[in-house]
Amino acid sequence: MTDLSISIVSYNVKERLRACLDSVYSDTTGLACEIFVVDNNSGDGTAAMLEKDFPRVTLIRNETNQGYAKANNAAISRSAGAFVLVLNPDTIVLPGALAALVGSMRKDPGIGVCGPKIYNPDMTLQGSGERYPTFLYSLLRLLYVHALFPRNPVRSRILYSGWDRATRRDVDALNGACLMVRKEAIARAGQLDGNFRLYFEEVDWCRRIRSAGWRVCFLPEAEIIHYGGQSSGQMARERIDGIFNESCLYYHRKYSGYAAYLALKITLNCFTLPAAKVRRWAACGLKTGRK
Repeated sequence: MTDLSISIVSYNVKERLRACLDSVYSDTTGLACEIFVVDNNSGDGTAAMLEKDFPRVTLIRNETNQGYAKANNAAISRSAGAFVLVLNPDTIVLPGALAALVGSMRKDPGIGVCGPKIYNPDMTLQGSGERYPTFLYSLLRLLYVHALFPRNPVRSRILYSGWDRATRRDVDALNGACLMVRKEAIARAGQLDGNFRLYFEEVDWCRRIRSAGWRVCFLPEAEIIHYGGQSSGQMARERIDGIFNESCLYYHRKYSGYAAYLALKITLNCFTLPAAKVRRWAACGLKTGRK
């Protein structure tokens, strides 16, 4: 019987993926694992590298970039493990992390989703564990309040400000860089929502799994390193912001109602996007002036 199925979605991050897989294979002792890499039509030789250096990996090749959620679902549909680990390719699994995650899921059948403590490459803490984003939280983000006043009480509450991530805790949602999900919970709550191309899909998934009766748990004894933004970083900032805003609007239409969705869309179109254009023009002017 397969203990764990691991799904990694990759897009033009060949060397990060190689390091990720090396760390995964170094940490699977005692676990019956299968590993899927879903490649979203990379042009950097990812598929050839996998076939040559990681023949045990099951490669699923997409002819076009299907986005993060749909690509993971392709692997989840083929998975045989009691647990599924959705893992970003720009991560390094630290020793003992997989055993800690699987062990906690086995010991506590009430856990539907669990995730590790996450470090930045410089070993400072990266946020994981948050409350569901509220309408007010997203409205303030569109108005740049969070950027100007990052310690405001609305943002602090959503991010569990004051919690040092040193203790185990049930949360609303976890960082999508590394999520272990019980297969039974997926069967009841469904796979990732493919309408999210990128961003918010993990919050939505955790929310549906919690609504189906399971807990979402942060486990500090499991640790990974997450470089962050390796695939999205290849896109223009404007495109990244556009995808994020699309996902944000879809999330709130799904959970906050049409009126909230409409208010956020009006704010985005009438304030956020024009303000972003002014900011870009100003930045271009400063660069020109320096020349």
